[in-house]
Amino acid sequence: MTVREAGLQDADTVADLVLALMAEICARTDLGQIAFDAAENRTVCRERLGGGTRALIAESGGRAVGVATLTRPGDDGVGVLQECYVRPEWRSHGVGRRLLSEAQTLGRAAGWRALEVTTPPLPAFQRSFAFYQSQGLAPVAGRKMRRALD
Repeated sequence: MTVREAGLQDADTVADLVLALMAEICARTDLGQIAFDAAENRTVCRERLGGGTRALIAESGGRAVGVATLTRPGDDGVGVLQECYVRPEWRSHGVGRRLLSEAQTLGRAAGWRALEVTTPPLPAFQRSFAFYQSQGLAPVAGRKMRRALD
């Protein structure tokens, strides 16, 4: 398995993985099924990747198995991990850990002082919360978690 930074040519792949994340969140929470427009999501993803959002793709055998998207920090120097998704069959295989590690490396190189994530709704995603905690992120407010990047 490899992790690499996504380029504009990867926008559809990133968008499709983010849609899979949104579908899972909807299926496991009170949100129920929300219709997402795949074409619109791909357009928005292309715009975001061209406008400062960065993405990491985990691949195995030429297939994308995970994604992490990050935004540049504001004045406070805190980068935001917007989405982090690993295909269900690849969970517990170190993919999420590698994506998070690469996200932290990218943030340090960019001069970020911390990385922040908001977990999906609890208790449905308690496992996600526990994963982030095991990787050194600590709760700071509600479902927000943060890790210093010094």
